[in-house]
Amino acid sequence: MPKTSLAQRYIEAWNTHDPDKILSFFRKSSTYNDSGLNEQINGAELGKYIEKIIALCPDVHYELIDGGITGTGRAAIQWRATGQSLHRLCPMLNDEPIDSIGGLDYIVHDHGKLISTHVYFDLLPFTQQPSTTATSCSSKQYQKSGLTEPDMKFYQQQISKLMHDEKLYLKNELTLAELAEVMGLSCNHLSQVINGQFGLTFYELLNHFRIDHAKQLLQAIPADVKLSTLDIAYDSGFGSASAFYRAFQHQVKMTPIQYRSSLFEP
Repeated sequence: MPKTSLAQRYIEAWNTHDPDKILSFFRKSSTYNDSGLNEQINGAELGKYIEKIIALCPDVHYELIDGGITGTGRAAIQWRATGQSLHRLCPMLNDEPIDSIGGLDYIVHDHGKLISTHVYFDLLPFTQQPSTTATSCSSKQYQKSGLTEPDMKFYQQQISKLMHDEKLYLKNELTLAELAEVMGLSCNHLSQVINGQFGLTFYELLNHFRIDHAKQLLQAIPADVKLSTLDIAYDSGFGSASAFYRAFQHQVKMTPIQYRSSLFEP
């Protein structure tokens, strides 16, 4: 008999409504980020928070849509929930009566234990707004694709949060398709969010976060320590020093060495 996947066992634990069973999947130092209630819970408080979620929606039932568990330590669990009080899990729905909602848990795991979890809800079906007669060309483009302005803003916030919390940009081979899978979006929709909300292409967005990371690394290096530009490049998610130099000069308007020197000028 094939072994039940971690994703399936995790979803089944939530369906028991037993806080101890759910908590058994987490380490004592785990973090839980809930985009629906906009809360981040750490370690010792996680048990109480799980009890809170169960109390808010006692009849909820989860269905696993896609496990997505990999051996890399990062994975996405896509699910659908049904119940009579689901709006309590997402105040941004303004108490709109719903009985079904989709979502995704982006997890970092190790040997069957969850180190961190980010919970995202699919709000597209609930944020559709009627079109107006006076819209810009770009707005019409997004309406045709199924994305409204509230959708765009919501996913912009989720991308920023995911990048800051999980630092996905440090993976120098990260692709648009991989990020789209994590976000629960199509590649086309993800591109539209990045282009429309950030005003950048996918790789320009990655480089933006990478350069900010590189600046933090440069700021942390004492003045008397010899700088290894190649190490900074690799540690910031770049695949080569030349790509790092080009992106740094484009964003900061000076070279990494010039930037570091400016930090120690009297």
